[in-house]
Amino acid sequence: MNSLKITVGENSVLKIDGDSRRTSISCEKGTISVTRQNDAEDHILSGNQSFVISKKGRVITWALSDASIAISLPDANKHGLMEKLRRFITL
Repeated sequence: MNSLKITVGENSVLKIDGDSRRTSISCEKGTISVTRQNDAEDHILSGNQSFVISKKGRVITWALSDASIAISLPDANKHGLMEKLRRFITL
């Protein structure tokens, strides 16, 4: 699995749009909140915890502290998807 690693400051917001099912968001350092469109539950991640996106729709990640985040998509390089993933992400 290939990953895009991002370091963000506290209160930074990361948006992932489009069909990002099977994409994994991992918090390698710090604490983040992950919210999916039409999902009432926020998912709090810290220290090497992950969340796998299972539905289409916008996903918003909010850094509750300075954080290092890895976003992984299975077989990303095989289909040139890592570059596409970079286009879906907005800081």
